[in-house]
Amino acid sequence: MLPFEFQDWKKWLLAVSLFTLGHTITLFLCAFFPDSFRFSWIETGIILTILFSAFGNIFQWNGKNNAWIVIFPLIFGLLHGLAFGSEVGSMLPQDGMFFSVLGFGIGLEAAQLVGVLSILVLTTIFNSLAPNKNRELVLVVSGIGIGMCLFNLIF
Repeated sequence: MLPFEFQDWKKWLLAVSLFTLGHTITLFLCAFFPDSFRFSWIETGIILTILFSAFGNIFQWNGKNNAWIVIFPLIFGLLHGLAFGSEVGSMLPQDGMFFSVLGFGIGLEAAQLVGVLSILVLTTIFNSLAPNKNRELVLVVSGIGIGMCLFNLIF
């Protein structure tokens, strides 16, 4: 979300909502069909989505086409939901599972919006203190993210 600003609200709201939709779809699938969705590679897949996003920030893929805003958040949400979904069945009550998962999805959307708004507030403050330095902030934070991802993939 670092490259976005408040005026890009349609783009970041769409990205967050599609991520949540993907996450919620896989949570539903994992909750109702728990034995069908156990993958050993999913944690690596999550690291790769973060790595891909960081490179996207560096190379400014986010504004070039709609795939970045529409397809990738949905796919990333599906992957992230799979990671958490294997545990969701044991965490939620068995009766009323549908509404429990739906409520979890709504709570996830709200939490992500709070997180995105927090990042937007912090970057706005940063930009007011250091005008025209947002690109450097994106590069530094994305570089740190890439380093952390590579460390996790290697070790």
